[in-house]
Amino acid sequence: MGIATSFVELRAFAEELSKSLLEKVERKPSGQATSSLKDPLEQLEATIRLLDSSFSHKESGDYGLAAVELAENLRYYAMAGESAKCGHFLLEISDCLFCNKLFDMSIDCCAKAIPLLVMGKETEGWAREMSAVGELLFTALVLHLREPSEAREALLNLKASLTSKERRVLYQEDAHRIAGRLAKCYKSKSSGPLEELRKMAPRKRRAETENLYVVLEEWMEHFKAVRKAVDNIPLFRKNEKSRASRRTK
Repeated sequence: MGIATSFVELRAFAEELSKSLLEKVERKPSGQATSSLKDPLEQLEATIRLLDSSFSHKESGDYGLAAVELAENLRYYAMAGESAKCGHFLLEISDCLFCNKLFDMSIDCCAKAIPLLVMGKETEGWAREMSAVGELLFTALVLHLREPSEAREALLNLKASLTSKERRVLYQEDAHRIAGRLAKCYKSKSSGPLEELRKMAPRKRRAETENLYVVLEEWMEHFKAVRKAVDNIPLFRKNEKSRASRRTK
């Protein structure tokens, strides 16, 4: 599929997503739609306002309105042809949809985000890592929401939908290693594979990070779907409470 064709389909998807969210949430973002503005500076200012507003709504628990506002920015960047930003907004929307119990839409948005982020790695330095974070979020969603056999099939389908080059991009990132451990936890019904992250150094140099568990915590704080998936691992909460008790003694 060519890049031009990809963006035609993305724009159609963004329009349909925005329309569907407006119907489900029955609320509109404040201010004029970014995509309707003509002046580039006004467009940029509008996207920043919407982004700030969406994060504020997300923090207050209004995930539906946050998703609507993020979808408006997605429509704008789809028209602008900026794949990395589209992928990033889709991840944020996916997490909001999960919190709003729109699970199928959440998984669909996440799956669409990953190849867009891989595509955007040439122009945005952060997109490579974010693509693997998308894989981690997708893994968390399907493991938490679906039966083990269905989750395994969804993960295999995601892998099959990517080119070998795109898969290599993911495999080089720390979030991919964490996603693999998360899948092992659900398969073994044990928190052991995640505990091993405490001993594993990140591939990327991070001055503040000594092990991959710190990286996992970073994304657990940001994406509630990842937090839910980790909390759902058998024995995990018990082990965490036990460690916390020992630290306070």
